[in-house]
Amino acid sequence: MNQEELLQLIDQAAEDGREKLDLEKKGLTELPEEIGKLKNLTELYLAFNQISKIPNAIANLTNLTGLYLDHNQISEIPSAITKLKNLTELYLNNNQISKIPNAISELKKLEIINLSNNQIREIPEAIVQLENLETDEDRMIEGIDIKGNPIINPPYEIAEKGINAIRIYFLNQQLSRYKDNNTMIKTASIRDKIFVSYSHKDSKWLKEFQTHIKPFVRADGFEIWDDTKIKSGSAWLEEIEKALASAKVAVLLVSPHFIASDFIHNKELPPLFDAAEKEGLTIFWIPIRYSAYAATKIEKYQSAHPPDKPIVSLNTSKRDEAWVNLCKKIAKRMTQSD
Repeated sequence: MNQEELLQLIDQAAEDGREKLDLEKKGLTELPEEIGKLKNLTELYLAFNQISKIPNAIANLTNLTGLYLDHNQISEIPSAITKLKNLTELYLNNNQISKIPNAISELKKLEIINLSNNQIREIPEAIVQLENLETDEDRMIEGIDIKGNPIINPPYEIAEKGINAIRIYFLNQQLSRYKDNNTMIKTASIRDKIFVSYSHKDSKWLKEFQTHIKPFVRADGFEIWDDTKIKSGSAWLEEIEKALASAKVAVLLVSPHFIASDFIHNKELPPLFDAAEKEGLTIFWIPIRYSAYAATKIEKYQSAHPPDKPIVSLNTSKRDEAWVNLCKKIAKRMTQSD
């Protein structure tokens, strides 16, 4: 397919509002900036071409959930791709990529990323922030596939096992650094923040809570913390530890995803429960969906809303009322002196 034919196809697809576009095996060597016209695209297939560079205009494809660029000549992952916030599948295998940028962590909805058969030597710690990476049962890929790369960090025998093994490796590395440098924060001199614990799969409910708490934050000046405050490439575990240690109030957005999260169960909840027992931390938990909370220590703490009427079951008016009542309780506790 020559350039003129490609431009005509893009124009027609834009006019039709097409959601899928298959350009596999078309002999393409480059993509024109006009690709950015396809605002309705959810899936873009570009595999088995000779493409070496991705235009910045691809960042305009904000509805894209699947991007298939495998078997091309791409040497770097462009920043434009990291702007595609709705991506769930990204295939870049069989290219010439040598580096994974830290900004890859911005693709919060990503479930599968295939980077096999490239020239990648290191996987950045930022990759562990992609909580939705999961197993593709058909291909036996655990979230991230890096087979066929000269990986040295983490060691290849760890990295090839998938995202869970990579997460454990980096977690242990961070814990070791904090211990060696005596920087692990065990207590804080002042508890003056609100710590929000939630599953990334419940980000919709985090945004609702943030909206309702904003007037109280503005009026009283207290600080609210959740992991969206972590900048790309930051030492994420250290940032979480600092926030946990300075929390006066903890807000738990409880759902099946929350209860199932190993990281929340092992790393966030224990220091919160310990601080609640020994240092006066107040825990407010609110049921987002029906869950097996009774099988956890959360059961010991009174919910800020009846568990038999989770947020998801309420109409808009009742849901707003529940959020406001929670925020009032938080604001009252935050303005109390200990």
